[in-house]
Amino acid sequence: TPEVGIEVLAPVAVPHPTRLPSSEGATMGSLASGFIRWLQEGLASRAIECNGANAFVHTVPEGLGLVSPRTFQVFAASLSGEIQPGNRLPKELSPTVVATVSKLQSELKKAKLVQKNDQKANTDYFHAYLSTASNKRINMMLLQEPARFFSSLPTPNRALERAPVQTLEVK
Repeated sequence: TPEVGIEVLAPVAVPHPTRLPSSEGATMGSLASGFIRWLQEGLASRAIECNGANAFVHTVPEGLGLVSPRTFQVFAASLSGEIQPGNRLPKELSPTVVATVSKLQSELKKAKLVQKNDQKANTDYFHAYLSTASNKRINMMLLQEPARFFSSLPTPNRALERAPVQTLEVK
């Protein structure tokens, strides 16, 4: 029985590599494709928590928020067999996991699957949110147009709000 307010996700097939309809002809690499499939299966089976206090995936009005670097580290560690029960990371990440995280984020950017943050002076792909419960700042990459990959998602997490853009004062 699904929890109240949590919609069960129907996985969508993601062949490798695939042409993305709204990404200006960008091709998704096999690592990015595997990551999307992992998200689909993990969210559908609830092996990956969404919108919870300890979740590394959150729905926000702008898209699907992927807490960085944790989401990518958990995926990479699951590929190498280093993940602990409950999606816990080992105390020290192997060079393989670190390299996989870097390659995965690069593939996601190249395929235009994640949104740039144009609010910053130096544009990058990281978006800051604040937890209204803990006042903790959370950095996320935003998966654009999640409806391409998920038939349904929970409503946006009301405990998260966009953090104000931090600017450096020049004295």
